[in-house]
Amino acid sequence: MTAGVAAVAMTYLSAKMALRRSGPTGHNYTWGSGVAVLVAGAAIYVGVLLLFGWFSVREARHGSQRVRRYASPGAVLQARYLSDGLEVTTTLGTTAYQFAKIGKISVGTHTVALTGAGRWLVLPRELVPAEAISFLERSIAAG
Repeated sequence: MTAGVAAVAMTYLSAKMALRRSGPTGHNYTWGSGVAVLVAGAAIYVGVLLLFGWFSVREARHGSQRVRRYASPGAVLQARYLSDGLEVTTTLGTTAYQFAKIGKISVGTHTVALTGAGRWLVLPRELVPAEAISFLERSIAAG
């Protein structure tokens, strides 16, 4: 988001500098001191991208605090299958996921990802039996 705002600001400043008229006829275009503004904008943009990358790598290596609250070693994670959905219980509480709202299932070696209706859920493969995977795949294909 911040990188996008910086990119829009740089584009605006560049266009403003490029379209600034100079000379008595008004047909010459000059960058003048605008080059300094462009260089400063580019430096800020690169700095924002580097900070974003640093925070992203740090969070990927250490895990976000929000995820660590329920996915730390030894934490209890339960999945209960119902006729129309799935209830996932973590240390934060219980959340219901309706089968009808699941649009995609991605089965990996160690995880199963369920996405749909703006929500996503990643579960350890051990909590999603083969019967549940085949049921979900049939439900998605039918819907």
